Amino acid sequence: MQNFLFWATGAANSHPVHSVPIVGGNPLDVATAPFQATAMAMDPGNVYWLSEGSAWPTAKGGVGGDILLTSGPTEPNDIAVDDTDIYWTEGAGRVMKLSKGANNSVLLATVTSPFGIALDPLSVYVTDPGSAKNLAMLKSGQAMVLLADGQSGPARIATHSGSVVWANHSSGEIMMQQPGSGTVRALAKGQPGPWAVAIDPEAVYWTNREGGQVMKVARKKPVLRFTQEDGMQPKGTKTRRFLLFVTGLGCDGDDRGQEPV
Repeated sequence: MQNFLFWATGAANSHPVHSVPIVGGNPLDVATAPFQATAMAMDPGNVYWLSEGSAWPTAKGGVGGDILLTSGPTEPNDIAVDDTDIYWTEGAGRVMKLSKGANNSVLLATVTSPFGIALDPLSVYVTDPGSAKNLAMLKSGQAMVLLADGQSGPARIATHSGSVVWANHSSGEIMMQQPGSGTVRALAKGQPGPWAVAIDPEAVYWTNREGGQVMKVARKKPVLRFTQEDGMQPKGTKTRRFLLFVTGLGCDGDDRGQEPV
């Protein structure tokens, strides 16, 4: 089965969610509703995406249409899903949660300026660019704890099996940390406005907002670049096999910042 990258486009009045084969190629439209997408996530069957005031799911293959999931998110920033729930961050300082099949969302936490959000089986991870921090909390809703501070514009974040990866938009870096270790490593540097990140067993992927690129860095290979042919600006990216993310990225302790090829 072929693997794909998915990302959301922030341009208004255009198809909001796109995919591209993981080996590179021309982008394909996945979602078709004419709304501006601010973020996206996925489960095994669907892609979920946020627009101002609403959250939408659509089938990964682009069939079945775009269905309004819930209304109400204000200034939505990022979205994440697990087997039972949907989580998102709002610019008003809220981290929200909605159970699949439910109609009413609940407030999970308040943060100064929550932006990126990611999940592992037990915890929720949130970037807070206004405070230059990354935070974590249990899904049960207990208090947020500090994951990393002194970050330069942390944007989107991704995690799996003890590894957390995020994009520092202001400094142009892709960072990695194992929660509890206290050690933060740079996987790539000198990127033009890195924004969203994703991981799979072989690589870390991210979008460069200012370069219009989808990038990846492998554990022992050069950075590869997928350039959009239609000129739309990618704003979020996730991998199709997001349930197969692995740890071990950067386990050799080196700085793998590389130039694209």
